Amino acid sequence: MGFLAIQSVDSSDKHYSSEAQIMSYLSIAATVGSILLGLRLLLRQTEKIHKADKVVKLRSKFYRFLALLTPSR
Repeated sequence: MGFLAIQSVDSSDKHYSSEAQIMSYLSIAATVGSILLGLRLLLRQTEKIHKADKVVKLRSKFYRFLALLTPSR
């Protein structure tokens, strides 16, 4: 961000942005997008882990229930 404040890069008398400024803005946007995508994927993965834990617990309860129904020899 400090790079954009350098006078040789950000000259206010121009009506357009320089190539360096445009590339800096694109770099910042890509960085923020990458961080947001990473957080979203992390959230999705933790949701899958919690669902898997619930399935394992439910299966364990079901097998215990079946063991109670099965006559012992």
